[in-house]
This record gives sequence, C-alpha cells and structure tokens, in this order.
Amino acid sequence: MMKRFSIHNTIGDTIVEVLVVLAVLGLAFSISYATANHATLRARNSEEHSEALGILKSQVDLARAAVAKGIDPSTLLQSFCISDPANPQNVQQFTAVPASAATDDSTNYPNYPAGCVSSFYHVSGTYDSSSNIIDFRVRWTGIGKLGPQQEELTYRIYKLTAGGSGIGLGDSPPQIKVVVRSISSTTPCASASGGSGVVGTTVSVVQTAGPYSGSSPTDGSGTAAFQNLIQGGLYTASIGTPPGFTACSGPQSVVIGTADVTEIDFYLQSNRIPLYRYYGFNAGGGSAAPSYVCTDHFYAISQNDPYPEVYHLGSQGGSGGTGPPGCYNYEGIEGYVMNTQPPGSLPFYRLYNAGVVDHFYTTDITRANDAVNLSGYTREGNEGYLYPYDGANCTTHPGTAPFYEWYSSTVANHVYVLASENPNNYSLADGGGTFTNYGAKDCIFTSP
Repeated sequence: MMKRFSIHNTIGDTIVEVLVVLAVLGLAFSISYATANHATLRARNSEEHSEALGILKSQVDLARAAVAKGIDPSTLLQSFCISDPANPQNVQQFTAVPASAATDDSTNYPNYPAGCVSSFYHVSGTYDSSSNIIDFRVRWTGIGKLGPQQEELTYRIYKLTAGGSGIGLGDSPPQIKVVVRSISSTTPCASASGGSGVVGTTVSVVQTAGPYSGSSPTDGSGTAAFQNLIQGGLYTASIGTPPGFTACSGPQSVVIGTADVTEIDFYLQSNRIPLYRYYGFNAGGGSAAPSYVCTDHFYAISQNDPYPEVYHLGSQGGSGGTGPPGCYNYEGIEGYVMNTQPPGSLPFYRLYNAGVVDHFYTTDITRANDAVNLSGYTREGNEGYLYPYDGANCTTHPGTAPFYEWYSSTVANHVYVLASENPNNYSLADGGGTFTNYGAKDCIFTSP
C-alpha cells in the first residue's frame, strides 16, 4: 500500500509542474507579444512622422513657388493649404482650427478641404504678418491609442524693396553686399563716389548680439556678398586694407531692413610714393662702373633697383644704395606717383636702350610699343602710376602738376621735369646738351 501511494503522489507533483511551466510560457508569450506589438506601433508612428515631415517640406516648396508668382500673404487671413503644384498661387483657405494638437481631435477634421487632406494627414498653414512667418502643421490621429499627432515647420517670407503700390515679396533671405572701391588720392573721402572695384580685399561681416560671422575676399568687381541674414538684425562690416591704399572709413554697421540686398561701400585712396631721380655721369673708371661715359637720367620708385645697368644707385649721392661707386648719382625726389592704379590713371612704363644708354618713360602704351619695336628699347616694368596730361595744366587732378618730357639727341638722354626746370641749363657734367621740350605728357603729384 505504501508503494502505490508513493507513486500516486509523484504523478500529482508532475502535473503541477507542467501547469506551472505552461503558465510561465504563457506569460512569456504574452510579454513578447506586447513588446513586439509596442515596437511595431513605435515603428509605424515613426514612419507616420517622417511622412508628415515630407508633406511639410512639400508645402514649403509650394509656398516659395506661390510667392514667386506674386501671392500676397497678407490676404491669408484663415488657415490654408496649397494643393495645386501647377498653380501654387491658388491657395485653399478654410476656417481656422485650433493651434494645439491636443485639442485638434477628429471633430475638427471635417473643416479641412479635400485638397488639404492626404490619406489621414490633415495639412494647414497660418500666416503671421508681424514676423512674415508661415507656420505649417500636419495633424493626424496616431496609430493605436497614441492619440492626436502633429509635425510643424515654419517658413519666413522676406520682404523686397517697397514699391509704389504695396510691398513686393521675395523668396530669398536678405543679404549684405560689400563693395570696395579705389578712388583717386585727390578725391576727398567725404565726397567719394564711383571708383573701380578692388579685387581680393578681405571683408568680414559679424552680427551684433547674434551668431552670424562670415569672411570673404572681394571678387573681380570688388564685391563680397553675405547671405542668409535676418531682417531687423544689426551687422557690422569691416575690411582689411590692402597694401598701397588708405581706407576712408573704419567698420560700418547696418540694420537689415525690408530691402532684399543692403549695400555697404568702402572707399580706398591710392597711396603716393616718391619717384626718385638719378643721373648717370662719367664715373671715371670706378670699380663697378662701365668704361663708357654715362649720360642718362634715371627714375625709379626703389633705391635698390634690380636691373644690371644701374650700378649701385645713389652710392655717390649720399642716399640709398650700397657698395662701391657706380654710374648713377642720386639727385632727389622728382615727384610722387601712385603705387596702385585708381580709375583714370595709367602705368608709368619704363624702357631702356643699352646701345645708347638711355631710359625712356611714358604712360602711352603705343609709344612704349614703338620704342621696343622700332628703336631698340627693352621693357623694364613700370614705376608706379600717373594720370595722363589733361590738357588743362593738370587742374583735373588737384595736387598734381604737368610732367614734361625733354630729349637731347646729341647725348641720347630723356629727361622728365616740372615746368620750373629747363634741361638746357644743365652743365655738360650734369648731362647738358641740346634738349627739345616735347611737352607735358603726364600729371605728377608734387607732395606725398
């Protein structure tokens, strides 16, 4: 008896264990199903939000197209949507719905026109005239028990220049256009206007109390543009003054108004530099001098000229140059040229004829070419920039005086002087000869 009882008791224990296992497995399956179902709901909800964002981006694109076709957003007094890509200006307006997604349940959805409903997504936009912002929203009832869902995207409409009738509206954010111009050194900064663009000037624009900061070199027209700015923002523009110029002003600040483009002009005055004068004399066999007798006047903006025919400029004249005695003697500053080229000026070309030991200068490119092609001269660059003679005693360019060209065929020597000097009065030792005055060719500055 005892043995049978023991067997029955074991069988009862086994049934209980099976039931417990089945219960555990059922619970596990229930948890797994709930987890999988929740994950599926989350995945679908994520997909729905992505689809809603795609609809919003489409509405922004259509809004841009509508603005380009001349729609006036101030007429958008209700909720609206844009449903016709071929005619985006044909906006569908309808009674405003609550702005909050929490209160925008299905009872509001019948207010939406058919064109503003895509599947179960409901599209609306509202325009705020104070900020020129369109607020687009896509609303729908979420899957399962997630309730009302919403995605939102805003688009700012930037005003263009006000016209005679109403305000035209544009599609692009405001921008600042900085123009850097070169003006004559004789033009007062206070009355600066016009001028030619200065290429490669570094321009920086910084927003005051804001994150924007940009830097750009000027292009071929002397312009640098800065885009995607904010209407009403305060911005400060500054430039790095390039060599050879003096800036007329420091940094300039502007507040972006209703204009699509706000222009800031910087003016640079071209700097004047000395034009040094030397005379080639008979060096008497100095260690660095040639064997021939020098009879040449030489002009340069450098006191250490790189060309081989110039033997240690000024080494006997007491100014500039180094080394043993040379052929050319320093005679002082003849006048002042510009080391950059403002509008209306020309390069002061320098040429040299080794056969007759003569330097020739001109701002006339035709004469320079003829000297090379017909008279045996070679080019040696230019010595700054001058204004060509204006035929009116250089009154067109204040601060300048006529620069006369003289030439002596007897000693093959070109001389360039002001009106107060006559080369025919030179002694033989100073290059004297029979000189002919060929008139004023250019206007040279008489002071720095």
